[in-house]
Amino acid sequence: MGISDKVTCLVTDGAANMGACAKEMGVRHAICVAHSLNLIVKKSLNANEELSEIRDKSRKIVGHFKSSTTAKERLSQVQVQMGRPVLKLIQEVETRWNSTFLMFQRLFDEREPVGAALAGLKTDISPLCSQHFNIIADSLKILAPFNEATIELSEEKRVSGSKVIPMLTMLHHALEDGEINVCTPEGMALVGCLKKTVYLAISECFIPQHYTGSKI
Repeated sequence: MGISDKVTCLVTDGAANMGACAKEMGVRHAICVAHSLNLIVKKSLNANEELSEIRDKSRKIVGHFKSSTTAKERLSQVQVQMGRPVLKLIQEVETRWNSTFLMFQRLFDEREPVGAALAGLKTDISPLCSQHFNIIADSLKILAPFNEATIELSEEKRVSGSKVIPMLTMLHHALEDGEINVCTPEGMALVGCLKKTVYLAISECFIPQHYTGSKI
């Protein structure tokens, strides 16, 4: 009560019902930057065929170690034998793009014990090869700044609005640097796809809409 004249903008995800809600309320509507980043990266990852195949293989490997007690124990044994900390693998979650980043990061860090554990298990799941890990390494390098931005923008303890412009500038530079440093065609393709989607999608977050749907 008493706040109807104080609401100037409704910030939500990009769902159509949220736009309809803003229109019904008669307020401007802006798309959440964190939500846009999630969609941008997911779209770019899905557009890369080779990377999609690696993600599929990675999910199967992680799923096997999570669902099989024997595989889980074998991985722990190998990690101990190699003098490494016992770490569990991380599974990708469809609704959070950075779960893909975390899955790749853990698999890359634990590639030796995972490969050794798979070799000693009776399974038809094929391990990732060195070329796969080269592509994963490039992907991690490219996506690391997006992961940092997603974590920052998802914080609930601090107001995130003032962070948006500096973070977008950071992502701009990260994409430029990433194109120079990556060494695989798949990594270069990921950078190219991100460049095509990130600026248009993010710019829409800075153009709030009137309740009539027109842009200001």
